[in-house]
Amino acid sequence: YDLLNSTIVQPRANEELALPLNDKKANLQYKDIIEYFGSEQLKINKNVISAILIKFKEALPKWQELIRRSFLSEAMQSKYLALLTERSKRLRLL
Repeated sequence: YDLLNSTIVQPRANEELALPLNDKKANLQYKDIIEYFGSEQLKINKNVISAILIKFKEALPKWQELIRRSFLSEAMQSKYLALLTERSKRLRLL
């Protein structure tokens, strides 16, 4: 949910979002992003949400490859990949 990831360069990043979502700025989970924001607030049909999540899941290997081929240092690549994995798990993509 943050494609330009600034948290990997901030040693003590406490927030994942600038504005609260479901009264939270950090440790957002599936229920916050998909159920609360997508379904309840935006009223997106569950079939549409499922289709979008499938596309994100299919894009993960390409995203990982782009990070590995990036100009980021190996340490930053590792941080980015770890964060991508963690957030993907939160969204139930892995």
